[in-house]
Amino acid sequence: MRVGLGIVNGVFSVIFVVALTLYFVVGHDQMKEALVRLVPASKRTGFRDIAEQIITSVGKYLNGMVLLAVMNALFTFIVLTAAGVRYAGLLAALALPITFIPLVGSVISTILCTSVALFTSPTAGLITLTALLAYMQVEAYVLTPRIVGKAIQIPGSLVLIGALIGGTLLGLLGALVACPVSASLVLIVKKVVMPAQDAR
Repeated sequence: MRVGLGIVNGVFSVIFVVALTLYFVVGHDQMKEALVRLVPASKRTGFRDIAEQIITSVGKYLNGMVLLAVMNALFTFIVLTAAGVRYAGLLAALALPITFIPLVGSVISTILCTSVALFTSPTAGLITLTALLAYMQVEAYVLTPRIVGKAIQIPGSLVLIGALIGGTLLGLLGALVACPVSASLVLIVKKVVMPAQDAR
């Protein structure tokens, strides 16, 4: 019973974050302007600059995550179809939101797809596992640094620590939002806290 509830909660968390991501990508300009207007007029110039950098960074990160998830889902569909695995379309559709999870999303998707492929045949399972493991390496060392790394510009260790803290405090939802939150905090420290300390 608990396992089933955990799966359902995880699925809903992923769906929520995906929906929130899409809304953010489409309407981040309106969100920025509404946020700036909450600040007193005398401080809007500096706040607008910080908000612009944070929202641009997070927006690029989310755009990159969407692109990586779509590429992963398409590759998964191609591999499963070539291996003759049933429900290739459904598994690829599941891989799309799962790969939004930082650090472990691709691993979970690979385990799921390989497990289903093994019901087709051991050969199909081996082909699926090998192909998806190879893609994970390309994604980790080539695609992610080029697509996402330039957007957030924070050390990988902070990404890992942020995901662990977010996952511990808020579960799957926390792990999903940890990276953009970490990037925002690093930017605030660089642009606000450090200059204030240097001015003293």
